[in-house]
Amino acid sequence: MMLPAVTTHRGTGPPTLFVHGFLAAQAYWMPNLGALADVCQPVVMDLWGHADSPSPGDPSAYTMDGFAAAIEQIRSAAGYEEWVVVSHSLGSAVALHYALRFPERVMALVITNSQSAFATGDAANTMVAGGRTLADRIDQQGMAAFDGHPLNPNRGSRLAPELKESLVAAFARHEPAGLASLLRHTLPEAGTVDRLGELKPPTLLTWGVQEKAFDVGAASARAGIADLRVAELAAGHAVNLHDPAGFNAAVGAFISETTT
Repeated sequence: MMLPAVTTHRGTGPPTLFVHGFLAAQAYWMPNLGALADVCQPVVMDLWGHADSPSPGDPSAYTMDGFAAAIEQIRSAAGYEEWVVVSHSLGSAVALHYALRFPERVMALVITNSQSAFATGDAANTMVAGGRTLADRIDQQGMAAFDGHPLNPNRGSRLAPELKESLVAAFARHEPAGLASLLRHTLPEAGTVDRLGELKPPTLLTWGVQEKAFDVGAASARAGIADLRVAELAAGHAVNLHDPAGFNAAVGAFISETTT
């Protein structure tokens, strides 16, 4: 079975999978891995089509069931009985679906601002339609379709120089076909609001409160997730990059509290 690329780092504590968002890569977690290695053993993956991960030709690989199966295979191959999952943006949608399908394998779950996971109604429909339009543009233009995209790391004015260099290098390795497939097959299945009541693992929302567009999503998380902690941080969408110290402290304390 084809699997996403993963890198296992040294650390003390439970194995912990880190799942980035759209157009990011394993390097996205650079400001966090050193601090969190004191409480966990980081296992960092690339989503399909991103950086060092392949772009499967089978559309079913990009569904939430396909992602969950691939993540479960990574866990099984590593010999972990269970692990913590830390995630961001579209990666949080993937992580939520994995935790819903395999709750016995997730000791604890960390999510961040994720429009894809928490959008409903017209907002969700607009997001999916926009994703299909962008996928068509990728088919025509390749990576040039992202020249003006807000998530393109080349435009990351708030990124530290070393981090920006690493993310730009990873961006150059992204495969257009895989990114288009994520937009066509992953994004339409990303929503979780109607299933939040089924979520079993203790969950931490690290909420970048400066992203006002996520206020509704944060309210849905509070209303729907029974075992939820919330860390409100002075950050935008990229909460772990905008406030790495606050993120690391909140996630480190959460992992320690829920896994010992």
